[in-house]
Amino acid sequence: MSTDTIQGNKSRLTVRDGIAHFEMTDPGTRNAFTQPLKDDYARLVTLVGQRADIRALVISGSPGAFCAGGDLKSLAARRDEHGRPVREVESIRARLRDSHAWFEGLFNLEVPVIAAVDGAAFGAGFSLALAADYILATPRSSFCMAFNRIGAIPDLAALYMLPRMIGLRAAKDILMSARVIDASEAMRLGLVHSLHAPEALLDTARAMAARFAQGSAEALALTK
Repeated sequence: MSTDTIQGNKSRLTVRDGIAHFEMTDPGTRNAFTQPLKDDYARLVTLVGQRADIRALVISGSPGAFCAGGDLKSLAARRDEHGRPVREVESIRARLRDSHAWFEGLFNLEVPVIAAVDGAAFGAGFSLALAADYILATPRSSFCMAFNRIGAIPDLAALYMLPRMIGLRAAKDILMSARVIDASEAMRLGLVHSLHAPEALLDTARAMAARFAQGSAEALALTK
């Protein structure tokens, strides 16, 4: 049994027995979407789409921190010559287009995708989890569409995905209130497939991925 390991800027990708495991490895930022991590995701989507031997994908963060969402420190650091925050509309649109390019590819991957969430999945990190076919989580996980707290509009297709998963009224509550959803409420809403102890989360996600890897790749792709 061979194992391929690809070290990214802020991640590590391991492929073994038909299962790809993409692990975000930037706990200092709680795996915020810095440009290096976005670049890693773009490469991941291309690689998984090209390799017929990859039959399922598991995405995880650092222990206790799945993904904090956008890199707010980087955005706040953008200043003009007078020290005022730079909010160039075209620059923002360009960044969103770049992110949506790889995100759409991730959402449309023709293999089952499992998000193993331990800790906070906030903002775009919540959107990332929603893009998976299954969310497995730990009791210490939490979810928050935090965009309204900073006067931003939910991105990475959150406005499209969340209402289709839990209904329009429940989605409006989460999106407009920007409140934190704990793991038990996420289960009740149907966001989370199952809860597991932190030490068992990845083994459970891999076991689920292994079951998918035994089926027909074509049937799974068409079903998805």
